Amino acid sequence: MEAIRSLVYSVCNPSRSFLDSVTDYLGWIVLIILLLVAVLLVFRSKRFQEYWHILTGGLFTFEPLQLEVKDFESGGPVLDIGGGGEGVIGRLKGRQVVAIDIRLDELVETVDGPQKVVMDARKLSFLDGSISTATAFFSMMYMKTREDHQKAISEAWRVLKPGGHLHLWDVDLSKLPDTKKEFYLVRLRYRVGDYEKGTGYGMRWPVELRSEEYYTHLAEETGFQLLTTERNKHIFYLVFIKR
Repeated sequence: MEAIRSLVYSVCNPSRSFLDSVTDYLGWIVLIILLLVAVLLVFRSKRFQEYWHILTGGLFTFEPLQLEVKDFESGGPVLDIGGGGEGVIGRLKGRQVVAIDIRLDELVETVDGPQKVVMDARKLSFLDGSISTATAFFSMMYMKTREDHQKAISEAWRVLKPGGHLHLWDVDLSKLPDTKKEFYLVRLRYRVGDYEKGTGYGMRWPVELRSEEYYTHLAEETGFQLLTTERNKHIFYLVFIKR
């Protein structure tokens, strides 16, 4: 309205040029259009849609847990599957890490240091036997089907050197809680060295139950051997070796 008043005033007031008022008016129109486009892009973004589904579908929250992410040996590159977002492994191993994620926005917001590559874990671009260690820090939970897990674990086995390790952290979904809520949230306060932060990992309940045994079976089918298992209530940490 102010722009319109200015335009009308300029017609009646020769001290202000008509062209200047038209320019101001067009500037307001452009600004409004840009704001509308920005709002539309936000509403169409995958991240916003995920949050909206969570808000409308309900969220079951697991008990918050403390998790110390311990350092591990790796004689070469560390492939971090789903290494965007928090970038916990990137924070732990720094420039030694190649963080891959199917989503560019997740890689953009992760920590500096690792090499970041948009890549699908089910179809890795690395050569056979070129990676020393692979990690999946609460990233398997975002894969929807057993077939997705089989492909990702099989690809990890392919690119690992003989004797290479696969480190896998995830949530036990073998016994689903009695809830009608559509999504679940794993809340953690993790520590890497002296750095400590709270975070959460949320997803829709899977169709198939998942547990330590589920991932162990898939890994052993591929050719991995289970080395160690650590359990902290509803989360677990598995280490496999490629023989």
